[in-house]
Amino acid sequence: MGSLRPGLMAALPPWEPRSLSWPWARGEQVHLALCPFPSDGQGLEQAPSLPEPPHLIGAVARRRAEYRAGRLAACHALNALGLPAEQCRPPIMGGDGAPRWPAGVLGSITHCPGYALAAVTRSGPTLGLGLDMEPLLDPSGAEVLAREFLSPAECALIRPVRPTLGVTALLSIKESAYKALSRHARSSFHLDRIHVRLWSPALDWAWAEPETGQIPGWPPGHAVQVRWRQVGRWIVSGCVMVGREGVSGG
Repeated sequence: MGSLRPGLMAALPPWEPRSLSWPWARGEQVHLALCPFPSDGQGLEQAPSLPEPPHLIGAVARRRAEYRAGRLAACHALNALGLPAEQCRPPIMGGDGAPRWPAGVLGSITHCPGYALAAVTRSGPTLGLGLDMEPLLDPSGAEVLAREFLSPAECALIRPVRPTLGVTALLSIKESAYKALSRHARSSFHLDRIHVRLWSPALDWAWAEPETGQIPGWPPGHAVQVRWRQVGRWIVSGCVMVGREGVSGG
């Protein structure tokens, strides 16, 4: 099983998923798989054939390629989890756009240009799983997205570092926390209802908190831990929520 690093990723042929070790704590509970694909979508006919949702019929090759790579990675991860073959099929897309996983399984899929990642774990003590991978933003893109998605307090957290790193990291952390929490949330829950309360480039973890009232029964000021790291020109983050763990903002 490989680890998530640029050299490994660059060496992998397209459309061939492989297992990776979960790069943070509780790795024994989470199975991670990576599937490379041509970022422009070329060579789609060489990929294993998978059923596609109706809205992808006629879509551009790049969008179809990232969907197919994500589902191939998901199948590989489900198999690594030890599920029977009939439960290792590509998860269909639900009405909310999220994958529908087999009973007793939590999962998350993410895409960025050229790569799809999928993570799965068994539900029970684990209440939420979120995974995200983002290419580092360029300076102009970081400035625009910071104005649109980051609060003044979050901008203050990243002020000591270059915006390309700080903005990309916080947006990825928000996305992982959102995915882990969304299955418990009200229908009005969106990414802008997640706030990063603690982050530092010297740490591989952050605390992210949903706005009060978005998660029924969620204690005010309670946050979830999101792990993150830079892998070459990408930021990867993950959130494994076990019980109602977290910290209180006081």
